[in-house]
Amino acid sequence: TLKPKKEALIKSLVTFKDRCGGFYSDRAFLLAAIGISEFKDCSFSDEIIKQLMCWKFGDFNLLKRGWELFLSPGKVNTRQSYAEMILSSTDSQKVIQALTKVLESTFISLCYQKVSQAPIRKLLWNLILIPNLDSHSSLVGILAKYFFIQDANICWSAAHDLVRINPDKETAVQVLRLLLENTQNKNNYNIRVIRERAVKSLGQLGFGNANAIQILVWVLTTDKDARLCKKAADSLGEVNVGNETAIQALAWVLEIIQDKSILKETDWDAVDADPFGNSHYTYVSAHDISCSAIKSLGKIGVSNKIAIRALVKIIESTQDETQDTLLKVGNPAFWQAIGSLGEIADGDESAILILVKIIETTQDESIFSLTTESLGKISIGNETAIKALVRVIETTRKITVCCSAAETLSTIGTENELAKQELICLLKIAQDELTRLYAAYSLGEIDPGNEIAIWALVHLLETTRSVYVYLVAALNLGLIDPDKKTAVSSLVQILETTQDEAIFLSAAEILCTINPSSKIAVSSLVQILETTQDEAIFLSAAEILCKIDPNNKTAIPTLLKILKVTKPEKKSYKTASDVLIKIGIGDKTAIQGLVSMLDAPGTWPHFSNTLANLSTISIGDETAYNSLLAILGKSRNSVIQQMVVKNLNKIDVTGDMTTLALVQSLRRRTLVIKELYQLMMKCSEAKPYTDFYKVFKLYPWTYWIYRNLETIRVAIERSPLGFFFRSIWKY
Repeated sequence: TLKPKKEALIKSLVTFKDRCGGFYSDRAFLLAAIGISEFKDCSFSDEIIKQLMCWKFGDFNLLKRGWELFLSPGKVNTRQSYAEMILSSTDSQKVIQALTKVLESTFISLCYQKVSQAPIRKLLWNLILIPNLDSHSSLVGILAKYFFIQDANICWSAAHDLVRINPDKETAVQVLRLLLENTQNKNNYNIRVIRERAVKSLGQLGFGNANAIQILVWVLTTDKDARLCKKAADSLGEVNVGNETAIQALAWVLEIIQDKSILKETDWDAVDADPFGNSHYTYVSAHDISCSAIKSLGKIGVSNKIAIRALVKIIESTQDETQDTLLKVGNPAFWQAIGSLGEIADGDESAILILVKIIETTQDESIFSLTTESLGKISIGNETAIKALVRVIETTRKITVCCSAAETLSTIGTENELAKQELICLLKIAQDELTRLYAAYSLGEIDPGNEIAIWALVHLLETTRSVYVYLVAALNLGLIDPDKKTAVSSLVQILETTQDEAIFLSAAEILCTINPSSKIAVSSLVQILETTQDEAIFLSAAEILCKIDPNNKTAIPTLLKILKVTKPEKKSYKTASDVLIKIGIGDKTAIQGLVSMLDAPGTWPHFSNTLANLSTISIGDETAYNSLLAILGKSRNSVIQQMVVKNLNKIDVTGDMTTLALVQSLRRRTLVIKELYQLMMKCSEAKPYTDFYKVFKLYPWTYWIYRNLETIRVAIERSPLGFFFRSIWKY
């Protein structure tokens, strides 16, 4: 049979010692761990699972655990990651038995010896992800014990862990319900925070879970804590769309908040901003709860009459209270209700009418823009909305208002005969350039290729004295005219005649928009890059050019200069950085320039940003890799070392010279870095064992330390020093 051969293979993998840092020994052990998931009756299963548990939770021998953390925390952290991955796919019954055993012992220590909660939290994280957890009664009992210890900090840990629970766990919902019931009316800051975390967890569990939704509704409709009610309203927005229970509860809250007499009874506004002396505990008012409820209705109340009526009522009450625009602008519930209507009220007449009323009466451009955006989502083909938007284009003289109305009209009026006729009539009688400009644009969007729209835009190009109208007309003409020749020639004329760099750039950008393959547009942008002294114009041109011709490297030298002299917090630095990582990939000039910046003295933000940019554009480049290795070898700052190693991982070079350089950089001060150990593991995967071993042996002191770690530990443990170290680790 094959069983003896399988046993022999697993044994050889488990007992293999590579004598070069353990990189290949760990790989062999992980292969064995993967193998036992297929080889169920392997005699090494218990030993392998026990070792995986030690990797994940720390060795149960405190001296050994401390020794490993002291000498090689990078290895410990890496092994922990591998163990988490393997345990999730290994024999679940044996893993459950091992976890239960460790959990019970940890729980006893937690109750009687006041030890760290971290191990039990790690165990719980594994337990709550086990499929069919409810069928393991012993585990459920231990979980219940853990969650009901009357200690605020442990309850905090419970709430934190439950945030990440598998949503199929009814046990988790019941535990959270009991936690909320048992901590009611407790004037303790930590307890209040815990309750908020529990409510947030219920929101994540609430999709399709009636019990979780009922608990959230109970909190929202009965609790006196304003912050908790706001969290409950937020969480109800995470449940399944159309849930009547949640929608009715949210609508009820909005109704009582509008009723001032009921609001006084709820006492929400009486919640102190700092009830327990915690300065970071922010004030929450009834208006905040209202905004959360409105936002949640905008997520789950799609086409629901109760939700739509509640939102319309919010808008109407705001309008009825006062006509003062400032109050509406400063009322977040008003804004939120407009936005939420656009998400849920498709085709609803009452919603469309209230939004039309706003655009006809408001003087605030921001409110107008938000309202037209929502109207565009819910009123496709609606005659009332179409006529209202046409009237706005006809009467307003504000560019932003005209633009918003035209955009929305082109959305809701597509292939609509009424919209076409209204716009054609407007074009025939309108005298104002702005009106004709946006009416023609909307008509062209509704009916692409419409001759009247094209004629109107061409006429504007021939007659207007406004540069703005000229450029926008050229853009709109290029978008709706299949021929595009008139639009292109108009823009070329601007490029040939204007002396204004900003106008030149705008014309080039529009030309790129309507004809991305235009050589004239590319050459115009290159001309700006080579001649302009204005940094903002240079960066704008570089951004446009990198979109239409990412292989054009003209901007790289100037971008490097900007990055060198500009502070990282400035917008121009970010723009230059974004453009460089798009056009500079693999470019030797860009790579060498960034390497030079790393070597030059500078601020910490400059260093970290330059490092990130270099790793992005130099994947596989040995020059960049060797530069980072040199920094790693010189630096004694652990934060810099960690950042350098992370970026070394991104560059990802695994040649012979790279492996040699990595081993050479393996110093005590870098062993704390998890990413460096992972990088060495990657090298061990890429190189044959014999080649890696030869390179490793070139540094005898490194080889000797790794080979004798276990011997040194055993010697200390058996010596009189062993008692001393055990005493230290115990406390």
